[in-house]
Amino acid sequence: MKKRFVFVLVLVVVFLSSFASAALAADASLSLSPKTKTIGVGDSLAVDVNLDTDGAAVSSVDVVLDYPTTKLEYVKTTATTSFPNVSVRDDPKGTLHINLTTSSGTFTGVDKIATITFKALATGQAPITFVFTQGSTTDDSNVNSNNQDILATVSGGTYTITTASSGSSVTSATPTPASTEDSTSLSPTPTLPVTGSSSLFTSTLSWSILLIGLGVIIFFGLA
Repeated sequence: MKKRFVFVLVLVVVFLSSFASAALAADASLSLSPKTKTIGVGDSLAVDVNLDTDGAAVSSVDVVLDYPTTKLEYVKTTATTSFPNVSVRDDPKGTLHINLTTSSGTFTGVDKIATITFKALATGQAPITFVFTQGSTTDDSNVNSNNQDILATVSGGTYTITTASSGSSVTSATPTPASTEDSTSLSPTPTLPVTGSSSLFTSTLSWSILLIGLGVIIFFGLA
């Protein structure tokens, strides 16, 4: 009877440990702002990339965007203090690869991590969308936390280009640039590892639960 109880207790501890790990997994998000804007042909369009880490500590971010090359021309990417190191690869077919890393350590919170500037070429609708498939290990957008891709949701934008120029450039929603990388300084976007199943905090909690369970097992075993 005692052995059966101990076996059931071990199963419960393992189950609770796995459940806690899944429950505490962060769901980061990337979004563009403004999401909509009307500009004229010849105007510049500055779009902010915003990150919400959902409480996780993040060391690097890959932003991969599709944009219509018949409507927009890529000009530059301006990094911020949160992720000051930036490398850019602009695919002529209209896919922009941006890799952003911290100077040292990690970033936790909500912030603008880059501003991307385009030039309007022709009238019409110009959607800018994230290339992203959750759980994918291919060359898409991702948020790296403790060697795990925690990106869960993305939100792009759609911009209207009219014939007449507005006479002024579209400014960034929250202008706090730190450094700039233009399209003439392109470098391949490194592929971030997506190994590991939980953050350091989750792993610590899981081990704590297991140790508590083992303590209970030893107590009843000696009783």
